[in-house]
Amino acid sequence: MVIRHYRPRIASIVTKISSIIGWVGVISASVIWGILYWSVFAAATPLLYACSFILPFLGFSLAYVFARLMCRVISHAWPPVGILIGMAGQFIILPACGAALAWAFKLTPYEAMGVLMVSSCPGGSFSNFFTYWVDGDLALRSV
Repeated sequence: MVIRHYRPRIASIVTKISSIIGWVGVISASVIWGILYWSVFAAATPLLYACSFILPFLGFSLAYVFARLMCRVISHAWPPVGILIGMAGQFIILPACGAALAWAFKLTPYEAMGVLMVSSCPGGSFSNFFTYWVDGDLALRSV
């Protein structure tokens, strides 16, 4: 979204390339799935075919519309609101989703604790920062 303000031509090229890559990925994944699991693919109903192609695109479209709406709302709000929303999502919403999944699948206490730990941990380079901050073992964190 930010690139659009600076270089509209580059933004349109990046959008087209990412769209092509997305379509190629979906089509190649469908072909590979059809080759590897042909018996399941042959036994499926036409309604299942329609749902398997329509639902992902509907989900991607809704996520894109929601992301654009949130970018517009947040850009007009107080600037740290975006950071607060991200932190709330990482440390409140994700652990709540993990707890809900552990409850829904009736996991054992050890499995539920593992799900909660994984859902509470930040990913990417932010986890390196937290590990360094609490004097953790960075090599062990990478495992």
